[in-house]
Amino acid sequence: MKRIFWVLLLVPFFGNGQDSLSTKGKSYFSFSYSGNNIINPGFTIGWEKSIRSKIKSKTKTKRKTGETFTRFKNREFLHELHAGFWNQPNTYGVAFLGYNLAYRRTGYYNIRYKWALGINYVNTVLPTTYSAEEGETVKRLPIAGRSYFAPQFVMGFGKMIKNPDAWVKAWHCNVRGMFLLNYNDIVLPVLNLELGITINRKKS
Repeated sequence: MKRIFWVLLLVPFFGNGQDSLSTKGKSYFSFSYSGNNIINPGFTIGWEKSIRSKIKSKTKTKRKTGETFTRFKNREFLHELHAGFWNQPNTYGVAFLGYNLAYRRTGYYNIRYKWALGINYVNTVLPTTYSAEEGETVKRLPIAGRSYFAPQFVMGFGKMIKNPDAWVKAWHCNVRGMFLLNYNDIVLPVLNLELGITINRKKS
């Protein structure tokens, strides 16, 4: 399982070409507030790369001026890598690293919708913890917690920024659902709400 996980993380680094309108081959970074159950604070950083893009265009005419303009919509598949954490105050913290295969649809008015499936490697971090075995003194554990694999889904929406010279390319609102495997012999669902931005220093 671990070998499959690391292979999936390496796949996105094999490049693809791109043309002038298509987003294929373009990559972006994202930064998000990631609240577990909304109220437990966290942060997520991500990297995405478009691996397939299909552009459609529509030409419109302004009624008042008679000027014509063109709107575009895009259907694309993406590789996504992400890392993040959240903290449940006075209880435990959680760090995760993962990969998604995503589908994103951008409409004529720059509204975006995204659906993704993926896998995470999740590690819980407990506060001050001690260990006591029979016949031994009590010892403080420097790092206490457990690791899990967690399949996940992501659904969200957002909007692209019109200014092509801006570093911020879009904003997004996502729901991330994870399922921690073998959590005390059960599958534990975890729900995160993410609010963030997508950036790229290059001009669109």
